[in-house]
Amino acid sequence: IFGSVLVAVILRGIADPLVHRLKFHNGLAVAVAVLTVLGVVVGVAALFGQRIASQVQELAAVLPAKWEILQARLEASPFAGEIVAQLKSLGSEATRALALAPRMAMSFVSGVTTLVLVLVAGIFLAVEPKTAREGLLALAPMSARDRLREVMDACGAALKGWLRAQLVSM
Repeated sequence: IFGSVLVAVILRGIADPLVHRLKFHNGLAVAVAVLTVLGVVVGVAALFGQRIASQVQELAAVLPAKWEILQARLEASPFAGEIVAQLKSLGSEATRALALAPRMAMSFVSGVTTLVLVLVAGIFLAVEPKTAREGLLALAPMSARDRLREVMDACGAALKGWLRAQLVSM
């Protein structure tokens, strides 16, 4: 839930000036905010993705030759028998690690699903923050709603301030 609230606060931080200053409709402002965030993420991924891809290609080109050099050095070593035995035991460990692959894949899928749910809930909260807040307040006793509304507003302002500070400190 906190992740969704954080996503909503980030999106509202972008959308609110569009609504108040440029008189955008609330839904359109959130859509622009989502597209802005997506653009930044894609831009950063493209900027660093090319560098990472070139480094992986370079590694793939160099690795076979370096592996052969390592094997030649190991065979020339007086400790070659012990090293080969250790490498063989490492092979059995690799088999056990491969047995964990389905669990790791499920964990990855679970993480991606959670991320999608957090993003969708965050967008929903950003589009209709008052409706979500009033729905949550409806769960509280009538006598506590005004105070709870004040606390939620204060927490929202503090979270926005903290996010701004994080952005400035970067």
